[in-house]
Amino acid sequence: MCKRNATASWSGFSHQGQVGLLIAIRKLKEKGISLTNHFLELEKKEDVAICKRENGNEQYLSVHQVKAYYSDGGHLISSYKSVLKGRVEYQKDGDKLPTGNFIAGDWCNADNFLHTVVMICDWTDEKIAQIGNTHNVKRYEYSKKNKK
Repeated sequence: MCKRNATASWSGFSHQGQVGLLIAIRKLKEKGISLTNHFLELEKKEDVAICKRENGNEQYLSVHQVKAYYSDGGHLISSYKSVLKGRVEYQKDGDKLPTGNFIAGDWCNADNFLHTVVMICDWTDEKIAQIGNTHNVKRYEYSKKNKK
């Protein structure tokens, strides 16, 4: 019997689906939104995206990266460095040594959001500036009460 456990992955996919439903429902409640030209995209540009199609052209209105880090460190911004800065780029030949460069996520020119299953306790402008955030990724605001 295989000893691998996909519980963490399944939990992440489940959370991703819930996020997709939430942002789709919220978008539908906005004025001027039409089911004929607005749609939800999953697992293409990033985890979740809201798009608009007009005259055969598609435009990303928002892109959402979903992370389900329940374990140690999930409450710290440093756990999400790859979302803000990008994945570490490695040399392709020989040993896998970091090049010092980062490969950015697939973001859009509009709104880019990070969704997490736990509250990030040290999300501050100072920490974000230290890490870097070239695509202006923001925490998604679920409610005014939990804004942080």
